[in-house]
Amino acid sequence: MRERIDRVMPLVREHMVKAQQAQQRHYNRAAQPREFQPGDHVMVLVPNTACKFLASWQSPYTVTEKVGPVTYQVRQPGRRRQDQLYHINLLKKWHGTRTQLSALATARADPCAPARTSGQPPGVIVRQQPYRVPEARRQAIEEEVQEMLKLGVIEPSRSPWSSPIVMVPKPDGTLRFCNDFRRLNEVSEFDGYPMPRVDELLDRLGRARYISTLDLTKGYWQVPLTKDARAKTAFSTPSGHWQYRTLPFGLHGAPATFQRLMDVLLRPHQAYAAAYLDDVVVHSERWEDHLDRLRRVLMELRRAGLTANPRKCHLALSEAKYLGFQVGRGLIKPQEKKVAAILSAPRPTSKTQVRAFLGLRRVLSLLHPQLLLFSSSSDRPDQEGAAGEGVLGPSR
Repeated sequence: MRERIDRVMPLVREHMVKAQQAQQRHYNRAAQPREFQPGDHVMVLVPNTACKFLASWQSPYTVTEKVGPVTYQVRQPGRRRQDQLYHINLLKKWHGTRTQLSALATARADPCAPARTSGQPPGVIVRQQPYRVPEARRQAIEEEVQEMLKLGVIEPSRSPWSSPIVMVPKPDGTLRFCNDFRRLNEVSEFDGYPMPRVDELLDRLGRARYISTLDLTKGYWQVPLTKDARAKTAFSTPSGHWQYRTLPFGLHGAPATFQRLMDVLLRPHQAYAAAYLDDVVVHSERWEDHLDRLRRVLMELRRAGLTANPRKCHLALSEAKYLGFQVGRGLIKPQEKKVAAILSAPRPTSKTQVRAFLGLRRVLSLLHPQLLLFSSSSDRPDQEGAAGEGVLGPSR
């Protein structure tokens, strides 16, 4: 028996090598060469803590050493073992938002002048005193300024223009850095470029079998300003005088400027792609068409230098969430969490709350036109009795 095994083993090894080579050729057909260097930031495919059979991409982690041709040591702060070995198939290049925004802000060669701020009356300069900043919020302001400087969003300014800043609390308790551009908007020409109709966008998506949604990272900050426009966006903080290098939030012409950019960009693909500001959607009825269309739209965004946020992009879904609605499979319906928020909303008791209710009614009327069958007096919350009767019912 041993002699027979010895005679057969060379043949077995030969066939095993051929099988391994065949499997290698089959696997490498779709493989692409990749390599990381120590210091590179990567995404790692790790098992989910809730279920080890599920895995998710987590980032950013740092490559510390290349151990073998396809094996890398990755440092993962916060985990039980900070330094772990991973095969290259479990790693992806991580493109951080900060790096992307910084590159976008410095590499642009074709800036634009949004909001038509150069159209103010001759000799008019908006120069407002900064609002008083509580001592407890100075640190938060300074952190925001340093972050925007690092990203290349703002730069030091000597502009005679100045608009105040405000720190607005978020629902999670953190603070949002905002500019009060109301005076600047008053002396700026209004850009009447129309926004897309939400109902028309939804009608186009209802018939689609495959839907992909793309969300651009800080969309406004990806649009550079001309030098003349930069000076008009100047603002002051306790640490200095600054101006924006990219399109800031708060200008009344910013939405029109960004929407025009996206419409021009997607015009060659308007049969299957559309954008509502920084929310891009690609739809198809056939899988092969969807792959090709999605590739074309992504290439268009790349040529324009625009960056999408991977965490907010959803590809090739049969049903997708878009503009507050659930669309796909021939259906259009409001998202469940939106409906739950409406059902749990308190009864309006003031003019402000009535106006909010009327705005909500207009949104829901896209699906339920009967909601528009209110008396004309209900659209005028300045009339106490009319609002109470038309919207809230008779007051008791």
